[in-house]
Formats: sequence, C-alpha cells, structure tokens
Amino acid sequence: MGKVQRPKKLSDSNSKRALWLRFCDITGYSIPFSYFLSADCYGLHDKDGVSFVAGFVLKRGPLEDLRVWQEIPEGDEKERARQLLSRKVVADTTGYFVQNENGFMFTLYFAFTVLLYPASYFMYSYDRDNMRLKKYYGRGFPHLLYSGVPALISGYTERQPPVNVEILTKYGVLRIFAMRTKQLLMSILRGASVF
Repeated sequence: MGKVQRPKKLSDSNSKRALWLRFCDITGYSIPFSYFLSADCYGLHDKDGVSFVAGFVLKRGPLEDLRVWQEIPEGDEKERARQLLSRKVVADTTGYFVQNENGFMFTLYFAFTVLLYPASYFMYSYDRDNMRLKKYYGRGFPHLLYSGVPALISGYTERQPPVNVEILTKYGVLRIFAMRTKQLLMSILRGASVF
C-alpha cells in the first residue's frame, strides 16, 4: 500500500460522504449518512489521497441522539442503562482501523483525540459473535449495556445480527491503546501480525 497521509478531522460534507461510503462498504452496515453529517469524523487517506484506509466517528449529545444508544431496544435493560449513564457525558464511536504498518499512527491519533474529546465515556457496538473484538475491547474493562438483537433504527435497511453494546472510560480506551502498542512492539521483535 505504501506510505499514507496523516489522519485528519473532516470538515466538509464531500469528505464525510466518502468516509461514509467506505465505512459502509468495509463493515457491511448501512449506517445513515445523516449520522456522519452530524458527528465529528476523522479519516486517513491512502498515499494518493483518493480512498480512506481508516476512519472513525465520535458523536456526543443527548443519549437519544446517539446511534449506538438507539440500538438498545426499549425495556428493562435500556432503563437500567439510562440510569447508569444519566449523569455522565457520553459519546458514541464507530470506525474501522488500518491493520498494517500504518496502524500504530492511526490508533495513536484515535487515542489522542479521545483523550481531548469532551466526553468521559464512549459507547460502541459490535457483532456479539465476534470473539476477536470481544477480547480486544475487553482489555479496556468495558461495561456491557446490552447484548442481543438491536432495535431497527431509522436508516437501516434490514435487521442487524445480535450485538454487544458497551461503554468504556477514557482510561479504558488508553489501556487498549497501550496494550496494542505493546503487542505491536512484540510482533516487530517476532515478525508476527499486529492485530
């Protein structure tokens, strides 16, 4: 792939649209474009500046405005989660990360952005059957808010598979980054995979 450009915050709708298309293509989720328009978006272009090779979105505000929160169906679990988060400044985050030699730079940028972001907790979701991601996020000691079939939210064309919805503190995000960096250094010494 070659050397990539530095990550940056995206400010114009055309860049956000390109990141949105790339995200939906890679993940297979049809997340509404309006989510990207109303959120802080960050991306990493390839060396030619044509395609995004990594990107993430951070959005804060009332719980009802957060995409991941909307995935939790109404009921007792959502009410317990609402009480738990009632006095916390929460953002939701979603993204895809490059896993080659440029992965460290991008995850460093993500960790730094989260550290400065005006939220204390970060909510995210992932397919419940993805044990690799469960183990990966587990390094940050997340709190599980919901596990099951997500609610069908506006803009999704079909029901999604069962998910885990979790929250992490800033410390948790930084802990994952530190452990990933340690794994990267060990893999360099052994010549193995990073992720």
